Amino acid sequence: MLKLTYLYHSGYLLETASAYVVFDYFLDAPDLASGDPRAAQGSAQGAASFSKQGVLPKIGSEAMSFEVFADLGLTPPLSDRAGLVASLLTHLDKPCYFIASHFHRDHFNPFILKFCDYVQELRAQHAQHVQRASHAQQSSENPLLSLPPVYLLLSNDIRSKRKRMVTPYIEQGLVTVLRKGESYTLPDLKVQVFGSTDVGISCVVSIDGYEIFHAGDFNLWHWQDESTAAEIKTATDFFQRELFFVVEHFSGTFDVAMFPCDPRMVSDFLSGAKHFVSAIPTKVLVPMHMWEQPQQVVKAIKEDVVLQQYDLTVHANPNDLPVSSAEQAMHLSAEHKRVWVPMGTGDFCYFI
Repeated sequence: MLKLTYLYHSGYLLETASAYVVFDYFLDAPDLASGDPRAAQGSAQGAASFSKQGVLPKIGSEAMSFEVFADLGLTPPLSDRAGLVASLLTHLDKPCYFIASHFHRDHFNPFILKFCDYVQELRAQHAQHVQRASHAQQSSENPLLSLPPVYLLLSNDIRSKRKRMVTPYIEQGLVTVLRKGESYTLPDLKVQVFGSTDVGISCVVSIDGYEIFHAGDFNLWHWQDESTAAEIKTATDFFQRELFFVVEHFSGTFDVAMFPCDPRMVSDFLSGAKHFVSAIPTKVLVPMHMWEQPQQVVKAIKEDVVLQQYDLTVHANPNDLPVSSAEQAMHLSAEHKRVWVPMGTGDFCYFI
C-alpha cells in the first residue's frame, strides 16, 4: 500500500512499507493550514508572494539557526509547531529520501539539509552510545538514537546553483546528484531521471513494486493568453521532445504521476497533464503546482473532455480515508483511471 500526503505546491510525502520519499519539499505550511492571514487572500498572486518567503519548521524542540539561508529570503517559523516532515523525522521509523527536482525556491528548500544534519547528529550519538553499552539497551533507553538514515537526491543544477550550501554534503557522500538520462539504485528504491521544460529534472521512483512519477517543472508551459504563436510553438515542440524522451526510456505504467496543473496559465492549463497521460499509461494523476487554487483545478477537470473520463476524488479532510478501511483506498487499476486532488496541507490518500 502507498500513502501519499500533500505538503504544499509541488511537495508530496510518499510512504511505503520500505521508506519515506519527500518530493520537492518547499514547505509543509503549518501556518497556512492554521489560517495565516497572508495566505487567506484567495489569489495565486497573494499566496505566491507569501510562499516565496518560505516557512522553516522546527525539528523537535531544538532552536535552529537560519543565518545560512538569509540570502534566500527564507524566514523562521511563524509558529512554534513543527511541520509535517519535521514531525516525521523526530519519530523516523524507516529510511527517508528527499528528492529535489531543481533549484527554484518553490521546489528546493535548503532546510532539507538541516533535516539531514539533525538525523546525522542523532545517528552519531547512537554510534557513541553503542561503544559504551549494548545496542539493545541503548535503543530501549532512547529510540531516537537509532534513527534510520536520511538521503538527499538533488538535481544537478542544485549542485551548481546552490554550490556553497550543497558541496559539504556532497563531500560527505550524503548527496546523490541526479542527471537526465541516468538511473540510480539506492538501498530501498531506484530512481530513473528524465528531463524538464524548465530547469532540472523529472523522475520516476521505483519502490516496493510501484512506479511513482514526479514531474518537477516538466510541463507544457504555453501561456496562450500572453505568448506569441511562435513562442507557443516553441514551448509545445520542447514539451513534445521531453515527453518523447520519457516514452522512449520508460516502457511501463505509472501507478501515480504528480504533474503540474497551474491555474496561472489561465487557458487550458491542464494541457500538459492531458498530453502526458495520453502518451504514458497512468493509473492515478495527482495535480501539483496549484498554489492556493485547487478548486479551480477541480472545476477545470470536471469540464475537460479528456479528464472527464477519469474518476475524480477530492479530499478536503484527511480523515476521509482512514488507514483501517482499505476498501476506501484508491485501487491502482489500469482499467479504472483516477485523478486525486488534495485541498490542503495534510490531505492524504491511500493507494492499493
